[in-house]
Amino acid sequence: MDANAQLLAATDSGDTARASAAVEAGASLTAALTAGGSNALQNAAFEGHTGLCLALIELGAPVDARRQDGVNALEIAARNGHTETVQALATAAAKAKSTADSDDSYGRSP
Repeated sequence: MDANAQLLAATDSGDTARASAAVEAGASLTAALTAGGSNALQNAAFEGHTGLCLALIELGAPVDARRQDGVNALEIAARNGHTETVQALATAAAKAKSTADSDDSYGRSP
């Protein structure tokens, strides 16, 4: 099983250790892994795996990435009623935006 297939299996089951190992083995955090075009974070959000979502973000998964149909992980979690995941992704997105808005090209804040 290749690294991307391992990552997909990990996001289906919510296995954070397996997801981390797949990323270390070269799995892509941005590639579409599902037939619907979801990346790892979006699939974990679909499944409601909050801890895994946060781990994927720590590993570098883009919290604001959108599928071809225009939805992101936060919207996917909301559509599936995963309130805890929605709250975690909203916090992560706000943090990412705040960091992007306040840091200069050297990572310094004003």
